[in-house]
Amino acid sequence: MGHGKKAVRGIQDLSNLRKKLNRPLLISVNMLVTRTNYQLIEEMIDCKPQLGYDEIEFLPLINRTSDSKNLLLRQEDLEKLKKRLPIIETKLRRQKLPLHVLSSLVSICHTADKSAKGKYGLYTLPLPEDLKSNVLCFAPWNMATIDPFGNVYPCYYACTFQNLSDDLTHARWGEKEFSMGNIQEEPFEKIWNGKRFMEFR
Repeated sequence: MGHGKKAVRGIQDLSNLRKKLNRPLLISVNMLVTRTNYQLIEEMIDCKPQLGYDEIEFLPLINRTSDSKNLLLRQEDLEKLKKRLPIIETKLRRQKLPLHVLSSLVSICHTADKSAKGKYGLYTLPLPEDLKSNVLCFAPWNMATIDPFGNVYPCYYACTFQNLSDDLTHARWGEKEFSMGNIQEEPFEKIWNGKRFMEFR
């Protein structure tokens, strides 16, 4: 089974488990936008009822390996995507998905020259300096990221932005100091409520 089919089955399994247990589980999908899949954004939104997810985020590709540059959207791809933004917005509204997820797509399209090189800028009004210095990150209290090896990180930035190799075969995808534990060694709940995670927060 390919990675795409495994991911779809995983989302569907979570949705079915939520129904079976009748528990309030929020299912969020992160779609990494690349040259090979940006044409599928609209289809991914339309699949919300079939897959059973609640939220979707669109993430730009981080150009950290030698092969990743082949997946970056070219300027012509970004121009095509830019023209599709109104349709994508309509589909988000139809599926009752939050429109703020458009901000990453708008940003990469409006900074196409940089985006095509894997460098991104946020296409919004700049925050005042005094506000920038007071912005807090609440990620460690409301999210966690687990890499393919079972290591738990306080957010996906601590995981995927750190210790990548070209073959992506490290024993962890982030720096050791940012790993809160490993789900192959202890239950996630114990890691989430554990001393290391508490001290990090």
